[in-house]
Amino acid sequence: MFDLSSPAYALRRYIFKLQHNSISSYVALFIVLTAVLSVLSFSLVRGPTLPSVYHALHCLAFVVLFVLLAAKVYRRRKCSGFFFQGKFTVV
Repeated sequence: MFDLSSPAYALRRYIFKLQHNSISSYVALFIVLTAVLSVLSFSLVRGPTLPSVYHALHCLAFVVLFVLLAAKVYRRRKCSGFFFQGKFTVV
């Protein structure tokens, strides 16, 4: 077992933060792409069609996901994962 001050815990914490940042970056990219698709669909057709509404809903879903990732809602819950306990075992 390792305590919170061990190098193994610091490395796992760093990897976790790095993965969280890369996922947030991908979600932000998807927000931009779906917003562009939605704006182009609405402007070229000059009215709501099924694809343009579909792109707008996807953009909204990615915005909600990005807000959840940015707010770190998962930390507010009491998780039983090894990142949130005082001690953990290395597998």
